[in-house]
Amino acid sequence: MPKIAYILLCHEDPDAIIEQAQYLTQSGDYIAIHFDKRSPDSAYRKIRSALVDMPNAALCQKRVICAWGG
Repeated sequence: MPKIAYILLCHEDPDAIIEQAQYLTQSGDYIAIHFDKRSPDSAYRKIRSALVDMPNAALCQKRVICAWGG
Protein backbone atom coordinates (compact mmCIF):
# COMPACT_ATOMS: atom_id res chain seq x y z
CA MET A 1 0.00 0.00 0.00
CA PRO A 2 1.40 3.45 -0.88
CA LYS A 3 2.44 5.82 1.90
CA ILE A 4 0.93 9.27 2.17
CA ALA A 5 2.68 12.42 3.39
CA TYR A 6 0.49 15.09 4.97
CA ILE A 7 1.40 18.73 5.58
CA LEU A 8 -0.43 20.64 8.30
CA LEU A 9 -0.23 24.41 8.68
CA CYS A 10 -1.55 25.04 12.18
CA HIS A 11 -2.12 27.96 14.52
CA GLU A 12 -4.12 26.66 17.49
CA ASP A 13 -5.35 23.65 19.47
CA PRO A 14 -2.17 21.69 20.18
CA ASP A 15 -4.15 18.74 21.57
CA ALA A 16 -6.01 18.33 18.28
CA ILE A 17 -2.74 18.61 16.33
CA ILE A 18 -1.17 15.87 18.43
CA GLU A 19 -4.24 13.65 18.04
CA GLN A 20 -4.21 14.19 14.27
CA ALA A 21 -0.51 13.32 14.08
CA GLN A 22 -1.07 10.12 16.07
CA TYR A 23 -3.99 9.11 13.87
CA LEU A 24 -2.25 9.81 10.56
CA THR A 25 1.03 8.11 11.46
CA GLN A 26 -0.39 4.97 13.07
CA SER A 27 -0.67 3.24 9.67
CA GLY A 28 2.86 4.27 8.63
CA ASP A 29 2.00 7.49 6.80
CA TYR A 30 3.99 10.69 7.35
CA ILE A 31 3.11 14.15 8.61
CA ALA A 32 4.97 17.47 8.61
CA ILE A 33 3.60 20.25 10.79
CA HIS A 34 4.22 23.99 10.84
CA PHE A 35 2.90 25.85 13.90
CA ASP A 36 2.37 29.57 13.31
CA LYS A 37 4.86 31.89 15.02
CA ARG A 38 2.02 34.07 16.35
CA SER A 39 0.77 31.12 18.39
CA PRO A 40 2.02 30.61 21.96
CA ASP A 41 5.47 29.12 22.49
CA SER A 42 4.02 26.91 25.22
CA ALA A 43 1.67 25.27 22.69
CA TYR A 44 4.58 24.73 20.29
CA ARG A 45 6.63 23.09 23.06
CA LYS A 46 3.68 20.82 23.92
CA ILE A 47 3.45 19.64 20.29
CA ARG A 48 7.21 19.18 20.04
CA SER A 49 7.28 17.06 23.21
CA ALA A 50 4.43 14.85 22.01
CA LEU A 51 6.06 14.20 18.62
CA VAL A 52 9.41 13.05 20.06
CA ASP A 53 8.37 9.39 19.93
CA MET A 54 6.71 9.60 16.50
CA PRO A 55 9.37 8.85 13.87
CA ASN A 56 6.94 9.56 11.00
CA ALA A 57 6.08 13.04 12.30
CA ALA A 58 8.14 16.19 11.82
CA LEU A 59 7.61 19.63 13.33
CA CYS A 60 9.20 22.62 11.61
CA GLN A 61 11.79 24.19 13.88
CA LYS A 62 11.67 27.53 12.07
CA ARG A 63 8.30 29.13 12.76
CA VAL A 64 7.07 31.94 10.54
CA ILE A 65 4.00 34.16 10.66
CA CYS A 66 1.35 32.88 8.25
CA ALA A 67 -1.81 34.51 6.99
CA TRP A 68 -4.98 32.43 6.98
CA GLY A 69 -4.93 30.49 3.71
CA GLY A 70 -1.54 32.03 2.87
